[in-house]
Amino acid sequence: MNADHTPAARPAAPFHRSVRTTISENVDATTGQRTQVLATSELTLVMHGPNLEIKYRGSAMRLDPERARADRLARRGLGS
Repeated sequence: MNADHTPAARPAAPFHRSVRTTISENVDATTGQRTQVLATSELTLVMHGPNLEIKYRGSAMRLDPERARADRLARRGLGS
């Protein structure tokens, strides 16, 4: 309770939250080089009385499959 003896307002709880992770692969038509991208996003929706709060964040990073393969081989002692 507050000083005026009214119940304290509780923080609003999200009514929707979603997280999405994707991996996409693109191939350069001229070089044949493959590029992988790992993307993650998060969406949260919260009602504050008549107001809708939308929170979004996302990130993406390029993966290098050849480097990952070389790292695995090196850990096994098979790298050049």
